[in-house]
Amino acid sequence: MAHAGQVLVHPGNGERMEFVRTASDTEGEVLEVIISYMPGSDQPPAHLHPHQEERFEVLEGEVSVVLAGQRRLLRRGDALHVPVGAVHKVGGAGDVPSRMRWETRPALKTEQLFEAFTALAEGGGMKGGKPHPLQGAVLGEHFSDVFRLAKPPWAIQRPLIALLARIGRRRGYGIPTAAAQPTAERLSAGAD
Repeated sequence: MAHAGQVLVHPGNGERMEFVRTASDTEGEVLEVIISYMPGSDQPPAHLHPHQEERFEVLEGEVSVVLAGQRRLLRRGDALHVPVGAVHKVGGAGDVPSRMRWETRPALKTEQLFEAFTALAEGGGMKGGKPHPLQGAVLGEHFSDVFRLAKPPWAIQRPLIALLARIGRRRGYGIPTAAAQPTAERLSAGAD
């Protein structure tokens, strides 16, 4: 279970996420993280959150945002609200690392999603920044209340994901769990 102070580092792109307030800290009201992007890191695909809103505040560097088809560049001190269901993607921009505060309301299973993707990447289960399609379907079905790809429409995605997830589970794909020790604790202990 995620806890305040826990740090996840994505081994593929160096993205660093520190949990500031978790669902258990806020009775599910909000998940707050500080995320750090490396220069030139890939943005996630265009997606939406069907039951959550997000708020971003840039602390350092520049962050590229595409919201409802409009590209924006946010700089230190800029903030952005992403309404429930709005299609967007967010990532680092420029030649220097960037950091931002990221709040998701309500928290739902978002921290488990972050832990699952980090565990999958740490275990070598991501190729080119993406999971195997059957693994992706298992994750997509399990976390569909907090994350959905923007395309194709959900009416098409839903039955396709359900079918592929069923096949994926039969082939041994599941929901990866975070390592026993959070990344920050492993790093401070000298393990890498």
